Amino acid sequence: MVEHAKALQLAQSTDYNGAPISRAFASPYPINPFRWQTIAETPQFYQLATVDTLNSVVTTSTQADVIYKPPTRLATLVAKRSWLGEAYLDWSQYPVVTDIGTNEEGLTTVTFRDLRFYDTPFLAGSEKPPLSGTVYLNADRRIVRMEMDGHIQH
Repeated sequence: MVEHAKALQLAQSTDYNGAPISRAFASPYPINPFRWQTIAETPQFYQLATVDTLNSVVTTSTQADVIYKPPTRLATLVAKRSWLGEAYLDWSQYPVVTDIGTNEEGLTTVTFRDLRFYDTPFLAGSEKPPLSGTVYLNADRRIVRMEMDGHIQH
């Protein structure tokens, strides 16, 4: 608990280009109780970082570790109102909902992911983070298909 509190304090006290931090999250790396993955939320973006509580060091890249909050579009609003979207947003603590455009089938693809599972040591190189969802919409913005971790949801 002490290291968790220190990781949160370090994440909250770091300057992220002057952006005010509304909240922060810290998750320990496996095996090392002094190494933490953190997420700092600002009004415009999420800042990911690695925190070393033993040496009080926050390591981050303002280019690679910044996840800007995607704009809300009609497709994302429709996807958020689907049963998968509502359940996902009820569960997720750091959701990123993105309209990634039209796929080869002509369907608009909206993805749901939680930043707590975005960049962990065991996921390096994986195509999709675990616990990610996808909603597919046709040209009329009607839901055609929903998937959770690549499995079709009914």
